[in-house]
Amino acid sequence: MPSMPIHLLKHILDNQSSIESASPVIRYASAQNSKVIEGYYVYTRGDLVEQEWMFNDGIPSVILLANRQDHVKMSTELKEMIVKSGWVDKGLQKKVFIHYPTALDYLLVIRFKPQAFTQITSAGLNKATSQGLLPIDHFFTNEIIDHFFSIASVEERIKYLDSYLNNCIISDTSIHSLDQAIQIIRASKGQITVGELAEKLGVNYKWLARKFVKHLHFTPKEYISMHRFIRAYLNLQKDSSDLLALAINHGFYDYNHFLKEFKSYTGQTPLAYLAK
Repeated sequence: MPSMPIHLLKHILDNQSSIESASPVIRYASAQNSKVIEGYYVYTRGDLVEQEWMFNDGIPSVILLANRQDHVKMSTELKEMIVKSGWVDKGLQKKVFIHYPTALDYLLVIRFKPQAFTQITSAGLNKATSQGLLPIDHFFTNEIIDHFFSIASVEERIKYLDSYLNNCIISDTSIHSLDQAIQIIRASKGQITVGELAEKLGVNYKWLARKFVKHLHFTPKEYISMHRFIRAYLNLQKDSSDLLALAINHGFYDYNHFLKEFKSYTGQTPLAYLAK
């Protein structure tokens, strides 16, 4: 299982550079690691619903709950699991939902740059190498986790993690083109072909594919498709009056193409999903 709550992801993507004051998400910039950490995001209790769909936009993330004993339940069509303290999100699986207990104050999300996990050394860190959802102790040692939860304020917790991670990051100049590729895909909102992307970067198609798979565990085509879908989903939340136009405007061949992808991610049709 993967990912983060869709409402949290929506707030982050809608306000990528700065979170608005009315948003339930508070963004803190990384003081020491801005090249590999996109930001720290605090998702407050007021915007948590009882159950919501989870999605990953290709960004590796670490999600920490407010207290050591806090837990959430995640479910698919086939199984359920209880996740305690937090989790590491490195991949995409579909049709996953999160269920919150009533006594959950907030979520703290560390969003890394897409290639960042390959720049984090194993010195003092339980490096997460597999894909998907992993327990938080696959990333931080129990000593780090215990100290994190012993700190009272969220601001001081962020300072502590930022300082700790600063000692675990190595420089890798070979991933500059990959970072550029991610920015181009985001700017195009997923409406670009892999060939066009390679041409813009001035790199070989196969080289680009290898870099994506090595650092992100996605092919370029999968990553582009994921961003196309999430942008269509966000606009669906704003206006669902013409689903065919929405599908075409976001680069899908037709409504059936969009419908197929929507059902593959959520297990429901767009209208059934919106009716909940």
